[in-house]
Amino acid sequence: MTQTRHDWTVIASVSTVHFVSHIHILALAPLFPLLQKEFGCGYTALGLIVIGYNLVTALLQTPMGRITDRFGGRALLVLAQIGAALAFLAASMAQSLTGLAICVALAGIANAVYHPADMALLSRHVSHTRRAQAFATHSLAGIAGFTAAPLLIGAWGLIAGWRAGLMLTATLSCLGLIALIVLNTLPLGKHIPNNTGFSRRVPAWKIPVFRRQFGLFAAFGAISAASQGFMIPALLACSGMKVGAATTFLSAYLLAITLGVALGGMTARRLLPARSLMFGMGGSALCWALASLTLLPQPLLFAVICVAGLANGLALPSRDTLLAGLAEGPDQAAIFGFVTAGLGVGQVIAPLVAGPLVDQGLGVALFPLLAALSLACLLGREAAPSSETAGHSLPR
Repeated sequence: MTQTRHDWTVIASVSTVHFVSHIHILALAPLFPLLQKEFGCGYTALGLIVIGYNLVTALLQTPMGRITDRFGGRALLVLAQIGAALAFLAASMAQSLTGLAICVALAGIANAVYHPADMALLSRHVSHTRRAQAFATHSLAGIAGFTAAPLLIGAWGLIAGWRAGLMLTATLSCLGLIALIVLNTLPLGKHIPNNTGFSRRVPAWKIPVFRRQFGLFAAFGAISAASQGFMIPALLACSGMKVGAATTFLSAYLLAITLGVALGGMTARRLLPARSLMFGMGGSALCWALASLTLLPQPLLFAVICVAGLANGLALPSRDTLLAGLAEGPDQAAIFGFVTAGLGVGQVIAPLVAGPLVDQGLGVALFPLLAALSLACLLGREAAPSSETAGHSLPR
């Protein structure tokens, strides 16, 4: 097998698993109206279930990363797919809101495996020259999963009921398992476990470079949650735009991010990851600052927001490639788990800030907030692994 074919088989297999994981993440939201009717609860209660799912994932990513370093990513991903399938199958049989919440929390345990295991497999088994493309494809698969969830789970739920929707969610794990069977046919070599025990000297969260990376991912998570969740009400508040037009702006922005990720996988091969990240998030900050000017005509505002999405997407593969280079070592998956937990932290905090701004009629403040978060991303860039990372590890 040629190196190119080997690399793309690894990329396709891991990205398929990532696609399924993102369907799992968003599976519950399209079923909210049906679940509200079934259990007689409010959207706040359903939202708390989703927060619980994300919280469990964020808290367990670092321990799951340690287990991945010990036993290998393939084995953990198989268990995660099976565990998620069983959890969503049990959720489809829930007779109470409490039972549903418990099952969804169990699915969150499985979800904690994906980021550390996926990123470790791509880092260890894809050529360095193709690493940026690997992370770009991985990100695109996640975006595709978020796009597919409402279409598949939501539509099937409307046709056959919410229980059938969750059963379909469980069944889709079979797609991930097939991808892992394909991955298992590759000669990846025997996993060398991290048996260093307590001899590692410096916990990663004590090393400035990894704290900055955690903050970088938190800023990206906050940008995602704030822009996707509050762009429409912000546009309605600050420009008198109609709902249909604001929805078009958001859809175009998301499409621009997708295009940016695809382009970012190619440009990162020619630029240093830190430089590509700087150009992307610096450009995004400039665009959001321009968007905060309320006198902009709508066609120009549309163009500025699209360019902001494109620039944000361009930076995503470089962000992941940068982390992969910094985290190389026996604790690589644990580092991935620790740092990528920042995404969940940012996604939880951002609505707590953006929501009240919109409620107080300060929707226009969303754009300076996004500009500030984009500038904050520049603080997390690192040109290359340094002596700071030597002997890194997470606490055992």
